[in-house]
Amino acid sequence: VFHIFGWITVLIVLGILSPKNNASQVFTSFQNEGGWGSIGLSMLVGQVTSIYGLIGSDGAAHMAEETKNASIIVPRTMLWSYILNGGMGFAMLIMYCFCLTDVGSALDPTTNRSGFPYIYVFQSGTGSTGGAVGLTSIILILGIAGATSFFASTSRQTFAFARDNGLPGSEWISTVHPTLLIPLNAILVTYGFTILLSLITLGSTVAFNAIISLQLLALMGTYAVSIGCVALKRLRGQPLPPSRWSLGKLGLPINLFAFTYACFATIFVCFPVYTPVTPQSMNWAIVMFTGVLIIAMTYYVVKGRKMYEGPVVYVQPIED
Repeated sequence: VFHIFGWITVLIVLGILSPKNNASQVFTSFQNEGGWGSIGLSMLVGQVTSIYGLIGSDGAAHMAEETKNASIIVPRTMLWSYILNGGMGFAMLIMYCFCLTDVGSALDPTTNRSGFPYIYVFQSGTGSTGGAVGLTSIILILGIAGATSFFASTSRQTFAFARDNGLPGSEWISTVHPTLLIPLNAILVTYGFTILLSLITLGSTVAFNAIISLQLLALMGTYAVSIGCVALKRLRGQPLPPSRWSLGKLGLPINLFAFTYACFATIFVCFPVYTPVTPQSMNWAIVMFTGVLIIAMTYYVVKGRKMYEGPVVYVQPIED
């Protein structure tokens, strides 16, 4: 509810109070601030930011074991959360572009001491610090709520992987609290790693950014692998596990499009934000991804393959 009303509040306040660009500036004017060779390449690199805003709807799948009637509720939640939030985000993006009247000032630390362009838009749009603080508070509250959802989703992934003996210390991590009936140890592990990663920024923002740059590349890789496997089975005519919810005839075209785009986006996820590149501005995602992949493969060869049981063994056919 707060999400909807917060969106409406920001949209109305900016729509009424903020000075505006004209439609021609919003829809036909492009700027290449990253030093790339063309506007087209700059847009392809810039799409990574949009991808960040649209991922996460699959988080409901990781809560399926704690959801009633999950085989229907979870896919519906994933679909409608993507459609509704994507539509709301697109509307907000258009309003933001209308209200961002001076890109240079929004990016200049001497005129925008907050360091965040959206706060500059709130400040210039409302004409007051109080108004900017109020609108920013809405974003912060929604950010905290979103982070809580991410923690819940990530802890369930950790629990599921540990339950299948896929992590060191799996027996302890996969323990379910006897009274709370939640994977408390997995939650604590998730929070602990998050705190440790956050502390890195106190010593080096470069190291911190290098580590977090891994997440989108890893997501695109896992999306491509999982969707690609489903698409391959469809192309081969092999049966998929029985389901109560299906995309029907649209399933294969959507799978193929999603797989192709995930592979395509993976290329630009590895690009730096702008050129020329320095150690501070370098996108270290591919280096981090390769390092994590080597560690994971080593662990699997040495120990994991002897004890890991994939989740597919828990999928049972529905008896007539």
